[in-house]
Amino acid sequence: AEQHALDADLTRRHLERYTPHIRIEMVCDSGSLLPRLPLRPGEPWPFDVLLLDYRLHPDNGLDILKLLREDRGLDLPVVVVTGQGSEDIAAEALRLGATDYLVKHNNYLFGLPLALENAFHRVGIDRERALLRQSEDKLQRLNGELEARVRQRTLELEQARDQAQQANRAKTGFLSNMSHELRTPMNAVLGFAHLLVSDPREPLSALQRVYAQNIARAGEHLMGLINELLDMAHIEAGKLQVELQAVDLLPLLADCQQLVALDAAERGVLVIGIEQPDGASRGWVVRADPKRVLQVVVNLLSNAIKYNRHGGSVRLRLEDRGDQVCLVVQDTGRGLSPEQQSRLFQPFERVGAEQSGIPGSGIGLALSRRITEMMGGELGLDSVLD
Repeated sequence: AEQHALDADLTRRHLERYTPHIRIEMVCDSGSLLPRLPLRPGEPWPFDVLLLDYRLHPDNGLDILKLLREDRGLDLPVVVVTGQGSEDIAAEALRLGATDYLVKHNNYLFGLPLALENAFHRVGIDRERALLRQSEDKLQRLNGELEARVRQRTLELEQARDQAQQANRAKTGFLSNMSHELRTPMNAVLGFAHLLVSDPREPLSALQRVYAQNIARAGEHLMGLINELLDMAHIEAGKLQVELQAVDLLPLLADCQQLVALDAAERGVLVIGIEQPDGASRGWVVRADPKRVLQVVVNLLSNAIKYNRHGGSVRLRLEDRGDQVCLVVQDTGRGLSPEQQSRLFQPFERVGAEQSGIPGSGIGLALSRRITEMMGGELGLDSVLD
């Protein structure tokens, strides 16, 4: 923007000769310049740098600069030139936001290309810095929001955990207390039932004996459920202890077979003796709690008998796994689907058997797995649905 035609022509010819990569377009007054400038930030602008002479008509260069910076908020690179060389004009131009300021001395045109390129690159750098600051501010804001959400979520999770722990403690306390409260009257029921059956002074009739035996059998079943509930409550409270020692499996498994023999005979299921690998000469001694091993194996055998078919069988097999012994309890029941197997070891889960009329609570297998793990072992399942 230059109102002196001679200065405009000299500038054009100098740039065309020495810096042909800088292409220049001229306007001679502010009236021609203003319509070509953006009205607001973000609008397209066809030029890289505005070379603005101080003396324009009717608005001078400082008026144009003020309009660009203060009224329209534009960050376009602007180089102000003047022939007066006034320090006041230079200071005011820089205060209003000029990117650079040049005085038209004799050889100023040789420094003009560098001033134009510097102004262009400086504004570009300033824009990148502004974008970087905006990105940093946005990132800090997002980090702050994320941290606030994480803190809130953490607080919610801690509250949910505390509530779950409180509910679990209440459940464990309830199960423990109820188990203890039920054991006392249940022991009385069992004791009197056994007295009725075995009292020689007042023998029962045949029918009465059947009734008393049914009372005793049902009471023993209920007592077993109460004991399982108590053990589960102790496990969840971290109070169940196992005493590991050397245990010879063969006599212990024989005891387990005797304990389930009557139930197996009543259900028409054959419990086959303990199978061992051919030529096995090693002793089957493991480190475990004998009382808990007996509890687990009896539970597995009882399930294998209860959910078997009449005329079916249950096999016990020992396998040598190096530093471990694997006890396999194999039955001829109808098997379980993969979906049923995934739920089998959950407490109080009977995978549909609650409709079969077979007594049970769904605690035994979950309890057996937890006890086995407490002794350093594993309890799993392999089943095929018929």
